[in-house]
Amino acid sequence: MSGEGGGATSSSGASALLNTADGSNTLKLPTPRCFSGKTSHWENWSYVFKSYMSTFSFRFKMLLEIAEKSAADVDDADLLLWDTTNNIKAPEKPSVDLSKTLHYFLVSLMSDTALATIQRSTSDNGFHTWQILHQRFSIPQDSQAKGHLTQILEHRFRT
Repeated sequence: MSGEGGGATSSSGASALLNTADGSNTLKLPTPRCFSGKTSHWENWSYVFKSYMSTFSFRFKMLLEIAEKSAADVDDADLLLWDTTNNIKAPEKPSVDLSKTLHYFLVSLMSDTALATIQRSTSDNGFHTWQILHQRFSIPQDSQAKGHLTQILEHRFRT
């Protein structure tokens, strides 16, 4: 998968197969492009990635957002507690299993600085991996707001 884009999908033709709810058809979903670690692309790339992962399980998006907001590192015990608290039982996959799938997808879709960032982690918990990426590449909301305000204030009107 080459290139990195704010919101585009892979141009390499790579895709994932997804069975429809009734099991009658299979949809081919293009995978998101690789993320190289360019901070300005993180917001759009992460949005596309969350949407993509949500097609596999509705819990991905919720758990990714929980991981983003958590001050402590997410570990397998947290995921087991989350499943128990939310009454997740068979046939639903345990969140620990979702975590392993997530980690694989993240490793597969990272390159350059982003890949080096997650290679330094010893965890194969995908939600912890997401936490690391989010902390490293997301721009804090107040910084984004200041940047927008600065652009507005520095605008030069034609006279």
